[in-house]
Amino acid sequence: MKIQDIEPGKYEGYLWYSNENRPRVFLGDQNVSFETSEDAFIVEGLLWQKATLTSIRISFHDGESKVYKTNVKSDELEGCGNVTCLDYLAHRMPGIKYLSFIRRWNAETDSLCENFEVLTPGSLVFVGFNNIKL
Repeated sequence: MKIQDIEPGKYEGYLWYSNENRPRVFLGDQNVSFETSEDAFIVEGLLWQKATLTSIRISFHDGESKVYKTNVKSDELEGCGNVTCLDYLAHRMPGIKYLSFIRRWNAETDSLCENFEVLTPGSLVFVGFNNIKL
């Protein structure tokens, strides 16, 4: 997937451009534009669209932008199944305390555990901001 393929819409999250010292923060109340140029590109970005339960991660690696789109089920947001809800402190984002994620766990058979299933870390998916720590 390419940056141009991201569907326009209202996203919560951030885009960090190469020519800026802090990310552009979006609170889900305005349409996000994905402009890039020869002078500036998106170094990283995490976006969450609550209406469609869609998470997008953008990273710049080896001279090219990589875009990953993940669909989330509503029960995963509550930590149901093999999912853990996590919050991490935000950095250089005034007014934002925490970035919220879900960690998906994979059940795999482990020969060192008598062939029982064990949970191993799977994907880490951004699901918006959390400004209130409970």
